[in-house]
Amino acid sequence: MKQKSLNKVLSAIITIIVMILLFLLLWFVYITAPVTEEEEGIEVAFGVIEQAGGFEARETQAVPVPQEASAPAAQAQAPSQDELMTQEDEESLQIARQREEERKREQELAEAERQAQLQRDAQSRAKAEARAKAQAERE
Repeated sequence: MKQKSLNKVLSAIITIIVMILLFLLLWFVYITAPVTEEEEGIEVAFGVIEQAGGFEARETQAVPVPQEASAPAAQAQAPSQDELMTQEDEESLQIARQREEERKREQELAEAERQAQLQRDAQSRAKAEARAKAQAERE
């Protein structure tokens, strides 16, 4: 019986030691493992690799540039109003104006409907009063 209790205690101690060692092993492996961060964004190719140049030394030939015989001196000219072209009316402005006009039309229609309703109410009141007077005269 003592042998069974001794075996249970011994197996419990060994299990605890193994679990602690496993925990420490995983802890240090996780902490010391390098964290690799993925690059974010979209990869974009700016041209063909052969045209990129790089470190290759290429032989180039000098191309003579033709010079004008009588090149007049370039004079700095102030820009005139005629040369500048501006856009006064953009699509967004047109859309904003259209929306504003639609709002005005809606308000006008709502106001006209309200006036018509007031007139109908006034007419119905007048008819009701006339009926009331007629009935009062009959009695």
